[in-house]
Amino acid sequence: MFMTVLLIGCSLTNSTSIVENAKITRELAEVVAEFSTATSECLTTIKEAFNAVGNAIIKTHNKQILLEKRIEQLEAK
Repeated sequence: MFMTVLLIGCSLTNSTSIVENAKITRELAEVVAEFSTATSECLTTIKEAFNAVGNAIIKTHNKQILLEKRIEQLEAK
């Protein structure tokens, strides 16, 4: 992705100076870095959400097992 941004930046500024190309390339690099950070934060949030769902499923399953055992105890009386 980074190379694509560099190519786009250089292509768009074909008629400008090398210094101007460098400035635009730096600006594009900053945009890519911000996008990368946002993507990483989003993936972290998604991972945390899946972990929370997994934990809730495990807790529910454990409570179901305890409930079934309690029902068996009551039926045995």
